[in-house]
Amino acid sequence: MDGLLHFLAAISILSVYPSEGVIVPLHSKYAGGYMARGLILLLVMVIAIIGPIMNILKGTVTISK
Repeated sequence: MDGLLHFLAAISILSVYPSEGVIVPLHSKYAGGYMARGLILLLVMVIAIIGPIMNILKGTVTISK
């Protein structure tokens, strides 16, 4: 959970000025910006799916309440 919050905080800080800096391609209205936004979403989904699968395969699944 901490990693996700850190990621969201970093993206929100970078998005304060979308027309400047390294975040410009993500806010582009062209095909490259669209593809980059889709790839980031895909990356987050893959990590969210593969993480628990790897824990199950190792037999170390821990669920905190």
